[in-house]
Amino acid sequence: MPCIIRSRRFFFRILEVYCDERPYEDNKADYIIFYHTRRRNDKFSCREIYTAVLDLRPSIDDLFKGLNSKLRKDIRRAYKENIEIRVNRDYDEFHKLAVDFHKAKGLPLSLVPSIEFMKRHGYLLTAYIENRIVAGQFYMACYPTLLYHTASRIISDNPKESQMIGRAVKVLV
Repeated sequence: MPCIIRSRRFFFRILEVYCDERPYEDNKADYIIFYHTRRRNDKFSCREIYTAVLDLRPSIDDLFKGLNSKLRKDIRRAYKENIEIRVNRDYDEFHKLAVDFHKAKGLPLSLVPSIEFMKRHGYLLTAYIENRIVAGQFYMACYPTLLYHTASRIISDNPKESQMIGRAVKVLV
């Protein structure tokens, strides 16, 4: 099922289409971008990119066993440190975290999805240490596919805290 997003930038009508079968024309759009189409169309230019794919059909235990031992160790340690993962909650907190992260890294704020967009188009995963948000990731839902969209985390000067945040990010992934 494709995910279709219509927006405006200045006077241009933009259409973004994720996970459709093939590109197509739309006379209600001035500019069309197709992501992750399955077949080409000669009327559209195409740039192929690589993406990671994870088959979620195996059980969580089988998926966990398939990870390398260091990653499994870091995830177990994160749970021992009481890192909490929440799904589709605290959109405002994640949005603020993402804005702060993008500013600190010099990334365009246009890459931060709006709260309304996240609620309508996907899944938000957030990680907490002692009830404080430390990291989050947003995935777009284009069933049966989830597409990585945005990730943010707290940037800490404290090495111990930075390591804990890193483990929280690994749990999110």
